[in-house]
Amino acid sequence: MIAPNFKDTNCDVCSSWNSKELLKFEGTAYHQCAICGLIFARPMPENSAEINEESFSPKLEAYVSKIEAKYEQNHRKLKRFSRYKRTGNFLEIGCNAGALLNVARDVGWNVKGVDISPTASSFAREKLGLDVFTGTVEQSGFSANYFDVVFTNATLEHIRHPLDVEGVPPYFASRWCFLCTHNQLG
Repeated sequence: MIAPNFKDTNCDVCSSWNSKELLKFEGTAYHQCAICGLIFARPMPENSAEINEESFSPKLEAYVSKIEAKYEQNHRKLKRFSRYKRTGNFLEIGCNAGALLNVARDVGWNVKGVDISPTASSFAREKLGLDVFTGTVEQSGFSANYFDVVFTNATLEHIRHPLDVEGVPPYFASRWCFLCTHNQLG
């Protein structure tokens, strides 16, 4: 088992180190900044990609069984985005094995995904035939302003500097972006 290599973190919005611990979990905690109110993980593991891969790989089969089970839920979620469809281009950051992208493609979106897990992104490409890049959105090379919708769910809390993700702001410019840190759109 890969041990987390934790590094203390400050608020990404205002840079304050003054925060209140809200919830502790396995060596880290969610903190709320005393200055601006941002809730963030503190400390953060520097080796989160390796931890994620080790954690996800043995659970792939269980995740895959949920793809079909959550099809209707994902279909309902995607209906909320239909009014923003102009070119039909849809990006999911942190797409895992492609459950949402699979449904998005079925309802007519031109889908692309990004995930740091080689196991998950490989499954999405090989088993579901999805266009999924293994790595970060910064490394993907996607063109600016290409996507009508950029969606991410339960991803930002795993990124050390979510406001500084290089390459992401151009995707958001003059397009629609939906960011969720919990599955609230279901």
